[in-house]
Amino acid sequence: MNTYENKPDWSVVKGDWLCQNHDGQWVSFVNEPKPYELNDMLRGLVKYWAADGGHAKTYGFDKILGNWKDTLEKRPEYVEGQQEKSNFEIVDQFTVYGKDDKQVEILVIDTNVLPLKGLDKFQSLMEAKLGTPTITINIGKTKCANQKTG
Repeated sequence: MNTYENKPDWSVVKGDWLCQNHDGQWVSFVNEPKPYELNDMLRGLVKYWAADGGHAKTYGFDKILGNWKDTLEKRPEYVEGQQEKSNFEIVDQFTVYGKDDKQVEILVIDTNVLPLKGLDKFQSLMEAKLGTPTITINIGKTKCANQKTG
């Protein structure tokens, strides 16, 4: 069975789409990309993926198994190693820009399902999905390790 050796793990991928360029480099996108081929007078036929907003991040190179256009994948709903999918509601989302023009997303969520340590994992997954630093604020009652029930 053929497998990729350097394909990035979804836990580190920024954006919702991952694919391989014709030269074998892995690239991620926030918006769904489409494959393009362009005849360039200097470089000849140029093959690449493109999407509105550009690419989110580039990763290492890997051998191409089959056609590079068949490598497009959407982020799975379940990421291996992630605990059972929790129920939550995003109450509000804000985009804030600092003095240095760096973007930060602020997510206000309402859940009583995620334990405190689960919020850190949730925040990491959202940062990977959004491709930008993220602050998560939970307005629900969060389960604490030392919290008594009953």
